[in-house]
Amino acid sequence: MDPGARIVTVDPLIHVVPPKGKPDVGGVAAAYRASQFEAWDMLAGIQAPELGGHPKYLDIMGVNFYHDNQWEHPGGEKIHWHIHPRDPRWVPFSTLLADAYERYRLPMFIAETSHALKAPDSGAATRNQSAGRPAAAAIRPAAWTT
Repeated sequence: MDPGARIVTVDPLIHVVPPKGKPDVGGVAAAYRASQFEAWDMLAGIQAPELGGHPKYLDIMGVNFYHDNQWEHPGGEKIHWHIHPRDPRWVPFSTLLADAYERYRLPMFIAETSHALKAPDSGAATRNQSAGRPAAAAIRPAAWTT
């Protein structure tokens, strides 16, 4: 193995909330959302340390994000970014990036993403104009502090 090699791990960023009017399942939704960090936590030895994880194994984080990475649980109803007024439970991609960075404080990059060119319900051409600039701002500290 090349001693200068870097380890990159990639997982999706998600946002999961309870269905409207069902706060009693908030814990279930929060647990589902927290599960997005399980692999990284195991690699770093934060969760299930008996597996042999260590912070040195979590080196560079890649994230995947898609326009439908936010939903209700249980149920799976999507939290749409394109319907206005926007659901107040929806969060910007930049917030998800900042949360992941604050959790691990490691270099990050966007490994894969996609965006619907048409709103699924209306068929009208649309674009999430707020995604790019805040996402870049959220990543900048990770790239510049290592």
